[in-house]
Amino acid sequence: MAFGLKKFQNLKEKTETKITNKFYQNIIVGEDISAIATLLKLKDSCAPEKLLFIASDRFNKSLLELKLKAQLNQLRGSALAAYFAQPTLETMIYKNAEFKLYTEKQSLPAPFLGRESFFAKPLLSLSLEKLLSLLQIKANDWANLDEIIAAYRQDKAVVEVKKTQENDLVNVNKWEIRCSDTQILSCENLFWAASAKKFLNYLTNKDQFHTNTLQFFQSIVETAGYSMTFSSNEKLFTENTSVLIPQSITHEHGYFLGEFFSENNGQEFTFQAQIHEEDFNTEELSKKILLLKRTLQRIFEKMPANIKESIIFEENMFVDSVNDDLYFDYATHDLDGFFFLGQCSPIAKNIREKISADELKYFPRTLISLCQFNDSLSAPSSN
Repeated sequence: MAFGLKKFQNLKEKTETKITNKFYQNIIVGEDISAIATLLKLKDSCAPEKLLFIASDRFNKSLLELKLKAQLNQLRGSALAAYFAQPTLETMIYKNAEFKLYTEKQSLPAPFLGRESFFAKPLLSLSLEKLLSLLQIKANDWANLDEIIAAYRQDKAVVEVKKTQENDLVNVNKWEIRCSDTQILSCENLFWAASAKKFLNYLTNKDQFHTNTLQFFQSIVETAGYSMTFSSNEKLFTENTSVLIPQSITHEHGYFLGEFFSENNGQEFTFQAQIHEEDFNTEELSKKILLLKRTLQRIFEKMPANIKESIIFEENMFVDSVNDDLYFDYATHDLDGFFFLGQCSPIAKNIREKISADELKYFPRTLISLCQFNDSLSAPSSN
């Protein structure tokens, strides 16, 4: 009997989990270039113990570079090119067994699905090096990025987010994040570079927000997608170019959206595709990837044998329908101390007057918002 009681007490001790609370001045959530650019900016003016970066242990510089190769293929539009003073590449479309210059007036070999027509716009000829320069990321920080990430990162699974005003004499506590390990992380400034839909799902006290603020979140459209990057010692295209390749000639399955970029004596080419709801499962995704490889082998009869392949899948690879007016009119008050990063970032009106809404989505919104952020962000004092 005594043994049974002791066993019960031990079990009770194991099941009782202590909830801990840790305050940070700044917390960054997300795994993209906007999260990293913000981390690199804040670390220079914020005490290390007051800055936290929430990301998985698998996230590193190599994975980020792979994501950027796909995202650079999203930098499209004449107004965007003029804004950043960057040259553009022509877009080629595969039709009747050959690549032809794309024009809006020509007939398509297959209709665009979803928002694929965006990728027919001129592609900015922007290298990774130029991108880092635009974002004011220092070469030394980029070279040591894995060490910087490790110094600030915690691998946490967010389960709840709460807006709060429980301040004390020392800390200005505006937001709380509850994690799956029962730890509560509170902060003055919350930088969110993850899914807007997930943030809304995590938010526990929605009743404290204006209905238009909630509508801002609900109106955002997030589309899943995948990207494949191929590296070869040989060139399939003599020049850097953007390409559109139908996934099927007989069925309306959309396009493979690609870019060929030469470097040294070789070439990298990245293809991405949106995943529509009917294809959203592992089996269908595998079929799409296999189809892309077979399509490339059919088009390029002399495909190099020594090609390296890398694949990325993201549930929110393509984000658009961000209602900037709704954000600035209502959400700015409700979201005090909260900063959207990445493709959900709000864009100031003076910039929207120069670039149409059709060009201000996907990675263009990320890039512009970060440049806007670099000019306006004043990191809180570390005192």
